[in-house]
Formats: sequence, structure tokens, C-alpha cells
Amino acid sequence: MTDHSAVVQGLAAGVGGAVLTLLGVDAQTLTAALIGCVFGVSFAPAVNRWRAVLLFFAAVSASAIAASVLGPPVSALLPSITPAIAGKGVALAVGVLLHPIIQAASLAAPALIRSAAERLGGGKA
Repeated sequence: MTDHSAVVQGLAAGVGGAVLTLLGVDAQTLTAALIGCVFGVSFAPAVNRWRAVLLFFAAVSASAIAASVLGPPVSALLPSITPAIAGKGVALAVGVLLHPIIQAASLAAPALIRSAAERLGGGKA
């Protein structure tokens, strides 16, 4: 291995370890969240490239964090499933469902804000 490739590999391992530590999940759970978001991105609305990239990274992070929070309760409800497997299933499911939820919320938000403004008297001219 050349010196350049060793530096790149070391940097990639360090960044990957930092991301896993920051999210508080293991690599397998993050991979399940990534796979779920890849499937879920087909339901995402058309947006510009940078917004899509940021939304994807946010969805993967949210799916992984949801797995660490909801994995143990799901495992308690289904005793035959270990917490590790339940966490990965939650990460996959949240990853798939997060994009349609965000799309529905972004479509409903303007009407909800307009309605709240009218109730508070801000919509009257």
C-alpha cells in the first residue's frame, strides 16, 4: 500500500468511527438505516441536489437514532426477537417511511400555518 492510500484509508476509518460514535449506533444499524433510506428515497419529492443530499443524510441519521431508541421496546413487545435485530428492523422501517412522512408534512405545513395565522387574526387584511 502506498503512503497516499494509507492516509486515505486511515482518514476514512477515523471519520467513520467518529460518525458511529456521534450517532451512538453500531455499523450494522447504520447500514440498515442507509438501506431503508435508499428504498424510501423513491417516495421523496423532487428537490434540488443539495437539499436532497442533506435530506438523505438527515433521514439516515434519524433512522439510526430511532433504531437505538425504539429497538429495545420493540424487542420487549416481541420476546423472540433480540434487541439488536429489532433495532435493525426499526432502522430499516423508519428509513423507508421517513421520506413519505416528510413529504406529507411539507405539503400540509403551508395550509396549517395559514390556518393558524387566520385563527390568531394575522390573516385578516
